[in-house]
This record gives sequence, structure tokens and C-alpha cells, in this order.
Amino acid sequence: MQRARETAAPFAKLVGKAPEIVPEVSEISTPAGVTDRVLWLRGVMAGTWDEAGPGLVRWRDEMGARVAALPEGTAVFSHFVAINALAGLFASDAKVTVFRPGHCSITRLDRDENGLCVVEYGSEASTRVL
Repeated sequence: MQRARETAAPFAKLVGKAPEIVPEVSEISTPAGVTDRVLWLRGVMAGTWDEAGPGLVRWRDEMGARVAALPEGTAVFSHFVAINALAGLFASDAKVTVFRPGHCSITRLDRDENGLCVVEYGSEASTRVL
């Protein structure tokens, strides 16, 4: 979350608004009992949401509901998996990794008759899980 805050700071200053920390829009949590986060995360990212399990599907859906309830024109700053979770949810794509957003890339969502949809994916970069 620190990186998201650092990225949001110049934008917040530009628009003259203090960022609001929204707990539902956060990075993916490692389940209890996982001893190797990198290995676990690589596996999750290579699969689908159904394969990820009900806890992670719930996380994605709760995050999606929170973002869908935000006012028009809201900017959200988050991380790779969270961005993919939202993009996949709003594009009806079952893959966990829909695209590889680069640092400071901007993915645009808009509302249509069915709710939020992806209008434009952010620029992509080679991202490694460390």
C-alpha cells in the first residue's frame, strides 16, 4: 500500500484533495499456512479466479462492489493483482492475470448499462513477483 500512496501523492496535490484509504481496494492477502508467498502468488496469477478459491473470489467481488460504488471521476491507486482483479471482473474475464500493468499505468473504467466496464487497459510492462 505504501507504493500506491506514493504514486497517489502527486495527483492528490495536483487536484487539491487528500487521498482516502479504502481497505477493500488493497493488495491480495496471503492465506494462512502459505510459507512461500512468491510460489503461491505465481500459481494464483497463472490461473483463474475459480481455481484461486472462494476466499479470493470474495476479495475480488468485494473490491469490485466498492469500486463500482465510487463517484464518477474517482481515481483509484492500487497494485498489479488488484488492478487485474478489477479489470477481469469488469471485463468478465476469468483469468487472474488479464494484462501486465506497468508502474504508474492508467487503466480506465467507465459505466455502461451493465455497470463498470474496461475502456482502456494501462500500459504494460514486464513485472516480476519477487
